Amino acid sequence: MSGASGVQGGGEPHQYSKEELEKYQQDYEKGLHLFKESFKDYNKEDAPFHKKEQLKKVMMESLQVMNETAKVALTKEKQQDELKLNADFEAFLNDTTPENQKKVANDLEALSSD
Repeated sequence: MSGASGVQGGGEPHQYSKEELEKYQQDYEKGLHLFKESFKDYNKEDAPFHKKEQLKKVMMESLQVMNETAKVALTKEKQQDELKLNADFEAFLNDTTPENQKKVANDLEALSSD
């Protein structure tokens, strides 16, 4: 699958200002919210195929934003939840079973909780 590449990181440590941290966190939260809403709509039984394709694209793009900001915006524990979401979402796209759907929903819940 292309697009769900996981949490990015490495390189030199960087000290972020409070404003930068807040921006990363806001960007992450926006991506998470958009992903959650798209995932919910994608899983509606009456969603037409073309709409599902659009929602899949939105989820992929949202996940990309989340991946790009996770290293700064999230705690180490939440970064692990982010990695799990990437893996479970990839499994869901390959096999949209109720079990895989539940795994992604649980990952989103874990990322949404404080």
